Amino acid sequence: MGTPGSYINKRRPRRRRPRYRLWPGLVMLVLVVIVLIYQNGPLQSFGLFRPSLETGPEQTTTSDTSAPAETTVPEREVTPEPTPFPTTTIELIGVGDIILHDAVIAGGRTDSEEAKYDYTPIFQYVRPIIQRADLAMLNFEGTLAGPPYTGFPLFSAPDEIADALFDAGFTVAWTANNHILDKGLSGLLRTTQVLRDKGFAVIGTRLDEEEQTSAIIDVNGIKVGLLAYTYETIGTESARGLNGIPIPEAALPLLDSFNPYRPNVFADDFAEMLDHVDRIRKEGAELVCLSLHWGEEYQTEPRPYQKQMASELAD
Repeated sequence: MGTPGSYINKRRPRRRRPRYRLWPGLVMLVLVVIVLIYQNGPLQSFGLFRPSLETGPEQTTTSDTSAPAETTVPEREVTPEPTPFPTTTIELIGVGDIILHDAVIAGGRTDSEEAKYDYTPIFQYVRPIIQRADLAMLNFEGTLAGPPYTGFPLFSAPDEIADALFDAGFTVAWTANNHILDKGLSGLLRTTQVLRDKGFAVIGTRLDEEEQTSAIIDVNGIKVGLLAYTYETIGTESARGLNGIPIPEAALPLLDSFNPYRPNVFADDFAEMLDHVDRIRKEGAELVCLSLHWGEEYQTEPRPYQKQMASELAD
């Protein structure tokens, strides 16, 4: 313990008050406020002062009793609605194969004494569907070579089948297929002629080289180009074959076909097919409908050549 008065004599250490240097920040704040006031008008930037709706943002010393000037808003230029592009819808039906085996030939016979046939009942349930289409096409496989009528393997059907098909609503017959030469060149010619006589546009074969194997048909104002090609069998180095039958020299220009089994021949055949498509387009076809009779029997997968042809033809 110290002596009396020592408490008085001893000084406590003096606390040093912290110096808060706020003045630079205050100066900056004031400068910002001044700038805002200068740019936006007195106190308007803070929403504390709003000019009178009657006098406007600036007070005037003279009275004006005239009506305020009307503000004219320029009319926006309205872009007219585009004219709808006219469209036409057509329905096409393609059917195949129409081929008459012996049982089918016999099923159309109506008289046991005379050789009379009627095949119209075959189509009674599908006739409304076929007739509803704008264009109904079929692959007529086999021939109309006249009697004797035969089924597999060399087909020749009665002419009455053509009557029934036309009555059902078909108007286009594709005849390029692997059975068109079942009765030789004469069978090809007679089939083409009979179908034409019955009212069909025959596509894929012709009677002579002066005619066309293709056609352009107006369907509800749309020009539809029609072509038909059949694959050949391998043939020989010197002769083409169709279904194992050598193609007669005179039949070659009357039938649209291609040989997918001999690369050098196939290249030329496919190039000619593409040219045919180009020609029919230049002749005015707006839509091209190409029937290809192809593929391997009893196989469920397409061959590579089919994929190649389909891709290039679609392009």
